[in-house]
Amino acid sequence: MNHILYCRCAKAEVVPGETRRALDQALAGRADALVVDDFCAIAERRDPRLLELVAGERLIVVACHPRALRGLFRWAGAPLDETKVVFLDMRKQSAPEILTVLSGKESAGLPANAIPEPAAAGAAAEEWVPWFPVIDQDRCRQCKQCLSFCLFGVYTATPDGRVAVSNPRGCKNNCPACSRICPEVAIIFPKLPEAEAPLNGAEIGDESGLKARARIKVQEILGDDIHAALAERQKEARKRRLRRPAVEQAEKERAAHTS
Repeated sequence: MNHILYCRCAKAEVVPGETRRALDQALAGRADALVVDDFCAIAERRDPRLLELVAGERLIVVACHPRALRGLFRWAGAPLDETKVVFLDMRKQSAPEILTVLSGKESAGLPANAIPEPAAAGAAAEEWVPWFPVIDQDRCRQCKQCLSFCLFGVYTATPDGRVAVSNPRGCKNNCPACSRICPEVAIIFPKLPEAEAPLNGAEIGDESGLKARARIKVQEILGDDIHAALAERQKEARKRRLRRPAVEQAEKERAAHTS
């Protein structure tokens, strides 16, 4: 069975409007197409129904840069079989180019309501813009600099010692600082504009130039004594974690008082 996943990327202005409008019209009502507003949100929820998508004979993903999508599927627990997936990149390809590939691909494989986009859990969830880092595991060398750098508890180390994104909703919206200092250019923020490529998941070209730029950013942000600066950031992160329960309790009490 062939499946199509179409992400409208409705919560970021990174896809040309005319491309989105043309694809909205072409894919509306197709029985084999799952249309979602924001695939980052689906991946963040680790919706188990994504497994149905990757289990088909072929999956056509109409979304953003493939490197970002591979990381999102892997993080969601539904890693892709590269022999069965086709990526159509709306950030690089026009609507006519994409529709040419999609023509004739319709099948009865996926009923329109088989994998609906999960409903947000309340107003707070609806307000959240899915902004969080995606680790390119093929590039990550487990230096854990991101883990030491992040003040918001987004990263943790797994029992086998690998760095992981464990608290995506804790990430500060529109802050890609950890990706800018990653020595292996392994951290992706899918919603970054093209001016920030390849940190948005675009393919990496000038390897040595990008790594040199990351080293410069490290010095600009952390100064000459990197280890001391990271140690201070870890202390600040621990303080924030200790303060968080008190802040959350105060917010609950305030909400109860005003309701």
